[in-house]
Amino acid sequence: MAEKLKVHEADFDSTVKQKKKGKRRGRILALVIVLAGVAAGFYFCASKLFFVKSVLIKDVTEESKFVAAFPYTEEEMLQGMKLEKNSGLYDFTAAEAEKNARINLPYIKEIDVSRRWPSTVVAKTVLEVPTYYVIVDNDFYILSDEIKVLERTESSEKIELNSLIRLDYKTVHSCIVGEKLGISEDIQKIIFDIEAQLVENGVKNEVTSIDVSDKFNLSITYGTKYIVKLGDSKSLSTKLEFMKRIIEDRVGDVVGGVIDVSDEKNREAIYKKFN
Repeated sequence: MAEKLKVHEADFDSTVKQKKKGKRRGRILALVIVLAGVAAGFYFCASKLFFVKSVLIKDVTEESKFVAAFPYTEEEMLQGMKLEKNSGLYDFTAAEAEKNARINLPYIKEIDVSRRWPSTVVAKTVLEVPTYYVIVDNDFYILSDEIKVLERTESSEKIELNSLIRLDYKTVHSCIVGEKLGISEDIQKIIFDIEAQLVENGVKNEVTSIDVSDKFNLSITYGTKYIVKLGDSKSLSTKLEFMKRIIEDRVGDVVGGVIDVSDEKNREAIYKKFN
């Protein structure tokens, strides 16, 4: 009898626990439903009450890298994100707007889109840095440091304002705004290597052109006075050191010349003054 009583008590306790668990589950489910309803109601109300009226652009690009004014107007930013004024503030996703901006606005390197009540789209941006320019069919094209084509322009002032470096090349397969310049990968690498060494040697701001028409006979133009023959892309750092020494020895010269540092084997640098 005692054993049967214990079994009944255990069954009773188990039943009570299950009922309590069931009640807890019911409460949790009810709470989830209520919260979902509140969220849905809030979204519905927000979509009907809040509308896009303006774009607040927060550009966090380093000032030393991008010296010009922000390249897009508020209207262009809206169009690039594929948003319309007076459309619902919650009728789009941030990820969707960010993707559209990166596709349609070439200067946009990174973008973070958010909302600010009651009617503002906030766009936090990092811009591509204008570094080079090329001439294709007599048109100027501005390129980023990664040779992405940023825009076609007829303004020589933009070239001067950004202190852009002219790229001279033998063959270009394509030059489409928003895409990389269509040149071979080995030439791309040479351009990146030269830029890295110019930065390391502190002379990038002095260089006005880079000629990669022949990868075994590379050259750069230093300011308006010196043409520097580099030969191939080996030992660029050493070659630029020789170049700097020659230029430093000729501070004050009115007439420039040709500096040939291509002979890396004999570690020779030859200077010929312009006639």
